[in-house]
Amino acid sequence: MILFLLSITVTRVIATELTQADLTKSGPAVFISKKISDIHITDNLLDDNIITNAVHLFIKSLDYNKVFFLDDDINRFKENMPGMVENINRGDITFAADVFNTLIARISNRVDFINNVVDAGFDLNTNEKQKWDRQDADWAADHDEWDEIWRKRIQREYVTKLAYDALEKEKKAIAEKNTTETKEADHKTDKSDTPDLATEDDYVDPALLMSPEEFIKNKYRQLLIVMQDRDNDWIQETFLTAILQAFDPHSQYLSTSTLDNFEISMKLSLVGIGATLQSEDGAAKIVHIVPGGAADKDKRLKPGDKIFAVAQGDEPPVNILHMPLNKSVSLIRGKKGTKVVLYINPRSDPSSVRVIDIIRDEVKIEEQRLKSHVETVEKSDGTERKLGVVTIPSFYAEMNLSGNRNSKSVSSASDLKNELSKLNAENIDGLLLDLRDNSGGSLKEAVDMTGLFIKTGPVVQVKDRTRVSTLSDTDFSISYRGPIVVLINKQSASAAEILAAALQDYGLAVVVGDAKTHGKGTIQTIIDLERTNPGYGALKVTTAGFYRISGPSTQLDGVAADIVLPSFYDNLEIDEEHLQNVLVFEPLSPTRYRQLQELDSLIPDLEAKSIARRSKDQAFQEYEKLCADVAKRIKDDTISLNYDKYLKELRNRRELDNFGQNNDTKEPDDVVLNESLHILNDLIEVYPNHNSGFNLFLKKLMERLN
Repeated sequence: MILFLLSITVTRVIATELTQADLTKSGPAVFISKKISDIHITDNLLDDNIITNAVHLFIKSLDYNKVFFLDDDINRFKENMPGMVENINRGDITFAADVFNTLIARISNRVDFINNVVDAGFDLNTNEKQKWDRQDADWAADHDEWDEIWRKRIQREYVTKLAYDALEKEKKAIAEKNTTETKEADHKTDKSDTPDLATEDDYVDPALLMSPEEFIKNKYRQLLIVMQDRDNDWIQETFLTAILQAFDPHSQYLSTSTLDNFEISMKLSLVGIGATLQSEDGAAKIVHIVPGGAADKDKRLKPGDKIFAVAQGDEPPVNILHMPLNKSVSLIRGKKGTKVVLYINPRSDPSSVRVIDIIRDEVKIEEQRLKSHVETVEKSDGTERKLGVVTIPSFYAEMNLSGNRNSKSVSSASDLKNELSKLNAENIDGLLLDLRDNSGGSLKEAVDMTGLFIKTGPVVQVKDRTRVSTLSDTDFSISYRGPIVVLINKQSASAAEILAAALQDYGLAVVVGDAKTHGKGTIQTIIDLERTNPGYGALKVTTAGFYRISGPSTQLDGVAADIVLPSFYDNLEIDEEHLQNVLVFEPLSPTRYRQLQELDSLIPDLEAKSIARRSKDQAFQEYEKLCADVAKRIKDDTISLNYDKYLKELRNRRELDNFGQNNDTKEPDDVVLNESLHILNDLIEVYPNHNSGFNLFLKKLMERLN
């Protein structure tokens, strides 16, 4: 059973003429209308409420920031909605084609308008500002309001491009000055015929060769071409996904080509930058950075960043806004060792533009596997203490689409057992499990990994439409006994939450990090329609939810940290609760289990020591200031249209973004991991004298008797 399935929405592109008649007999639409209430965990019917929600999601997927459609368009769409349930029951989804064709007409109109605005020139000394995030704004009431929204939008893009070009040229000039002598010396000593590998200092942004005016015009010309190239498969997949996501955000329709791409991803044969993508706001949003991949090694791409253009080496960038994701992925992928250039809107600063050049590499399964190492910290008596650190990037086991595991394949549970054996041989005094950015994986692996820390017992409860079952560890062996800290963040999801929750419920670990984990407590099942109806694709449907052995579900609430550390993610709305149509689960009754340790009473003292230590740690103080600055950027949804003001603001932001960079490796110092190790060190100091095993049993027995 898979808890987290890759949420890439990829579609095939077929050069067919768009005709509404093709969408009057959608077989997958008929299947969904008849069967979804029998499959989905909620048993909700496809009714008018679901359709209203689905239409909202469909329109949002086409025009996230409410800049293309007018209020009159939206009202017309609403007038055409009555009878849609009956239409879908017959397979008629021509409504989606009408919405899409309206979008094409509006984009075409805006391309002409943009050309006129750019040709007229810009007032760079204006004191105007623009609200860059319009998803909660009203639709433009008329053409005058529409034109004003776009005039400011294009001015913002022009000022942003102009400022970015200026800073890139400054950066390039400084780099050339600092490296000229070094390069000359290297060439004198290097007699090989091997060509130099591309480096950041060698890189020249191809967009710098375009004027801001040319860049903007080209961007929207390409957008129109991309959208005009959409076919009925794309419209069907986008609309049916909107219908399924009106039930919950993790259900999805997969076209035949999407299903093929999904099967490839299940085999971990990843080539390119090493990132999981999904469509949002027309862009390709980074959902997950694959451990061991090029993006993971580069460190600059972050979950939540949105790619809007891609360039091959030194060629001009190609706009990928609203391009089918499989086509965007094909541009990002390429031959190993070649350079791909990504134009992104960072999640931490969505109004700005950054350009990231990455050398493509193959993501090797070996590099995605969990790893361990030993850190040393100073004890209270001045001597050193050994701490084991295990970084767990995912809960992996080689499976096929049906979720069947290959008994001879590698798995995270077997790897963790081996790493714990190595760490025990090093005589570690404590263990830190790093689950940050772990988006989940195999449910069985989460159960088996928990079993390495308990003799036997329940790990997680699973509830589907008809029953509640408990998944337990039945292996009596224990691979590690001792103090544990589990490090989490908002990107720790699904199976990662099961492991963290189980260790917390058993009293075996102190959970440290972000205030809570992601909060995904649902299970999806792939329903392959291709077996009986070739060409129908598949459905990914939420069919169950999981719950802690103590009763509550991790859905929405996630796993709360015992000790909260400041985080960049604090103000990013990237967790489950901020998705639309999320499911809410009522708690179950606790299953029978015995708490092995009682750590709650230790938390206040451990937290107080951590706060005191952080207040004296200069690196951590700088980190907290940067977190506060990121929060300020996100809350400020306006941007100056004055060139000098924006250039100054952009320069300040770049200086802040250089925080914590190791000058030799250009990798950020992990102040959160360092502090978590100190918390583990404090835990070890009190752990041997704390209640455990039989003493804890006697303590609880006396409490009941009293």
